[in-house]
Amino acid sequence: MMGYKLIKNSIFLFFSILAYNIQAQGVSVVTSNPLLVDTSKLDIGEIQEKYKEMSGEEIEKFKQWDNSSGIEAGGLTGGVNEEETGNTVEKQVESTSIIGEGNEAQETAEKIIEAIATENKEGLEAVPIYGFRYFRESKTKLYSSAQDVKPPFDYILGVGDQLNISIWGFADYNEVFTIEKDGFIQPKYVGRIYLKGLTLENAIQVIKARYSRAYMIENSQFDVTLNYSRVINVNIVGEVELPGSYTVPAINTVYNLLSFIGGPTKLGSIRNIQIKRNGVVIRKFDLYNFLNNPTAQDDYFLQNNDYIFVPMSNKLVTISGAVERPFKYELLENETFDDLLKYAGGYKANALKNYLQILRYVDNKAIYIDVNLDSLRASKGKLKLLNGDAITVRTIPEEARNWVNVTGAVKVEGKYELRKGDRVSDLIERAMGLAENAYKEEVYVFRFDPGSEGKTVLRVNIKEILENPYSDANILLSDRDEIKVFTNDYFIDRFAISIRGAVRNPTTIQAQKGLTLRDGILYSGGLLPSAYLERAYIYRIDKATNLPIAITIQLDTADNYAKMDEIQILQGDEVKILSNLTFTEKKTVSINGAVKNSVIEEYWKGITLKDLVLLGGGFRQRAFLGKVYISRMTKDYRRELITINVDTANNFQQLQDVLLLEDDIVTVYSNDIFDQPSNVYVSGMVKRIGFYDYKESMTLADVLLLADGFLVSAASNRIEVARISNFKDAQINSEPTKISIDILEINRDFVNDPIANGYLLQPFDHIVVRRIPSFDFQKKIFIDGEVKYPGTYVIRKNEKLSSIVERAGGLTEEAYTAGTKLERKKGNRGALLVDLKKAMRRPGSKFNYVLKDGDDIFIPAVENIVTVRGQLDYPFEESDMKRLVKITDSVSVEEYLALTPEKKVNVPYSSGKRAKYYVKKYGSGFGAYARKKDTYIILPNGLVKGTKFVLFARAYPKVKEGTEVVVPRKPLKKKPVKTIKKSGNGGDFNTIVQSALSSITATLTLYLLLKRTFE
Repeated sequence: MMGYKLIKNSIFLFFSILAYNIQAQGVSVVTSNPLLVDTSKLDIGEIQEKYKEMSGEEIEKFKQWDNSSGIEAGGLTGGVNEEETGNTVEKQVESTSIIGEGNEAQETAEKIIEAIATENKEGLEAVPIYGFRYFRESKTKLYSSAQDVKPPFDYILGVGDQLNISIWGFADYNEVFTIEKDGFIQPKYVGRIYLKGLTLENAIQVIKARYSRAYMIENSQFDVTLNYSRVINVNIVGEVELPGSYTVPAINTVYNLLSFIGGPTKLGSIRNIQIKRNGVVIRKFDLYNFLNNPTAQDDYFLQNNDYIFVPMSNKLVTISGAVERPFKYELLENETFDDLLKYAGGYKANALKNYLQILRYVDNKAIYIDVNLDSLRASKGKLKLLNGDAITVRTIPEEARNWVNVTGAVKVEGKYELRKGDRVSDLIERAMGLAENAYKEEVYVFRFDPGSEGKTVLRVNIKEILENPYSDANILLSDRDEIKVFTNDYFIDRFAISIRGAVRNPTTIQAQKGLTLRDGILYSGGLLPSAYLERAYIYRIDKATNLPIAITIQLDTADNYAKMDEIQILQGDEVKILSNLTFTEKKTVSINGAVKNSVIEEYWKGITLKDLVLLGGGFRQRAFLGKVYISRMTKDYRRELITINVDTANNFQQLQDVLLLEDDIVTVYSNDIFDQPSNVYVSGMVKRIGFYDYKESMTLADVLLLADGFLVSAASNRIEVARISNFKDAQINSEPTKISIDILEINRDFVNDPIANGYLLQPFDHIVVRRIPSFDFQKKIFIDGEVKYPGTYVIRKNEKLSSIVERAGGLTEEAYTAGTKLERKKGNRGALLVDLKKAMRRPGSKFNYVLKDGDDIFIPAVENIVTVRGQLDYPFEESDMKRLVKITDSVSVEEYLALTPEKKVNVPYSSGKRAKYYVKKYGSGFGAYARKKDTYIILPNGLVKGTKFVLFARAYPKVKEGTEVVVPRKPLKKKPVKTIKKSGNGGDFNTIVQSALSSITATLTLYLLLKRTFE
């Protein structure tokens, strides 16, 4: 990857100089570069290969073009003739025209430059700071001549600039002049005019004044234009994505050039970009001023050998919430919240403008600061911000309340403003009055009740208040009241009448009364010819019992259904009319299998097998005609199988003689059933591993193409084909199979490889494409925390932990090496024990692990906290008294855990102290059921250290910053009962006791001395 980027940037530099030198040298370009003709279709590697593959004649043509352009052929590998390039500035352009071949070369080079610049910018990471996207996403290109852009009047002229002076009218004059290295032009009859260092505007005034002495320009038109901009060298340094020296026409500005290369890095400033000339800062470029107020600071034109220096940003703040452009912004040292608000586009309409909150980092901790802007402005103060501040502008907490919602049977529903003194009648009048179908007895007012979970409902006599607006019933309204006006049909039961069955258009009718059965049938399009007239049904809910009943009726179609006009149907009725077809069982015959269309046909008397085959589109090409089966139902409802050998003579005349019966099922099988499916299997370094159907004459090239070709890592010179060498004999004679292995060497272009195309495959071949030895893609790890440049890194082979820390810029001052964590995802290893201090001090240390792909490294900041947990007496609670009761054998494990809860406390770190110090000082000592001897610590890097015994005394482990001290509980177990045997000799017993006491005293003295040492 590094090599590719170096080549790409070399080509980029070469074509940059090429494009501008072509423009600078005009007619001196005698021929087009033979290499550049088709480069718009090639990538970087192909451009180099194109040069390597050139014939001797082509190389000579290239050298001829190369010599005329002032660039060595080595440019394709990054070499540039610096002397020639440096002299470009001083060359005089003899003509404004460039021959077609030169234009073609220049345009091709510019396309390549633009493509590489676009690719460079696409590879840059996005930066969440306002303004960076103007550099990252901008389509700005470098101007190659003054014809690309009209220069502004403040453009400063210099050596090499080309001016076109024209006069027309009473005088006719047109000449092109180039500013010489001494800074002047010398028109005939006018004399030397010194222009170097003047702005274009001042230069025009000077030229016009001098020409007025020699030409009659009072009554003529006079014009001076910049025809060609000189080429300058600009150095871009500091926190930029692509630092270096750039040779560009002077018509390009600071913003133009920075945008072209992708702008600053994420650490770089976009507000304090410095232009240095001869070691002195002569101008500063502020992107925010340039974007928001371009009259305050114009984009700046550069001079030869200027430096653009991008320092690191010093103050980044974030603003979120109710502002138009919530984002992270860079502020200058003297800028305040008012400036930040301006850059953020101001407040949104719903912003709470008198209050905001700041999250700030002070003294290694995060704090919130509430700011009352009204008080601050009253004292004419300014809110100063610090680096890292996060400002939140809140929204107005409440929505509008001064409204009443009018819904239902009014002419214009909706929310209306509640005015002082408004009553129900006022809002109904404002809603354009009641609708025609309004229920004019009562309306309901639903009132929001803050003291309850719902709303209070008020009933209002609408008829009374409309007749007398001064009635007491016309109540005053409150904020957020809802007036609901009902419709008359709101109180009417809606039961539809449905007509179903043998009618032309089954439908549902919305009607209340007066509908007859004749109306319903005619409304549904009338009866179908197949309608069963003997009996129809009306399903109805009986009002007396509220249960469903069925009414049977006879359909009389005489006199246009006159009799049915006497049968009333009611709301909710469902009329069902049967069809005669319901009582008729359909008989069918069917054919399936190796026919073109499987069909099920209605049976008719006299249908033959030939008829059914023709209805199915005829036999398929692979149909097996030796036996066609007919499955037929017998009289005792069992199926029998009839076989027919199909004779194809006389257009299947034989099938005409085979009569079919009801429910016959004809099945035609395919010859495919006798074929054994065979395949080949491809595995290894191909894009699509799997089984592929074997075909006659299939070659190795065919199956590799089916597998989408090789992967990048495929070793085309090592392809193995595992084959059943006696395949046919094993099939015919039932012999054991024998496996042979062929190893083939082919080209990566297997489509055109003679071996791959000539190697015929056999059924069940297994092709394996091996991997190129030691081939591997880039492996990446991620390092985060207290290193100077955290992020993702591509690791070298066998690169170690200490090396990657150094590549990340080393550790910061806040780094806590003892807490370093290394998570290994490969092989699901999980966390590895790390001692970064040893790894950095001694590269040969066992802790200086060789890194693997996917490793995550985290180096925390110093944390002066120790966590103590387990069986502590702190905090002491009344419930802890239970733990002091002697636990008997009857206590269950659950009860034991409940009586001995784990306690936890986070405490400050004290240098050089052991675990017991923290338990006693901050945990009030060990709990009643603490297992002191098993007290252990967990270091920040995951290492566990336990308590040891040294000469009968406990040596508790030493604690470091970020350590966790754990005091485990005693296990619940039955204690054995100890018995003391009495000795028969009293004198001997006293001697034993005396000796034992002496030993105990000596041991206790030694124990107390050691205890002081290790605590």
